[in-house]
Amino acid sequence: VRTDEPVWDTVGDNRAALRRAGVQVPYQDVVLATIAIDADLELWARDHHFPRIQTVLPALRLFAEPP
Repeated sequence: VRTDEPVWDTVGDNRAALRRAGVQVPYQDVVLATIAIDADLELWARDHHFPRIQTVLPALRLFAEPP
């Protein structure tokens, strides 16, 4: 996925929103979440940070493994 300059502005906005909400996660996770949201992609990850990100950025769609 190509990351145009506006996506980087959104990364900064999302990172700020997460910090305001008290959610501290690695920068690269914010980048991945932002790209997934921007491209309307479902993110497949087992990293525990992404559900925390989703509480602040509800547009983030996470893959849910079937039971």
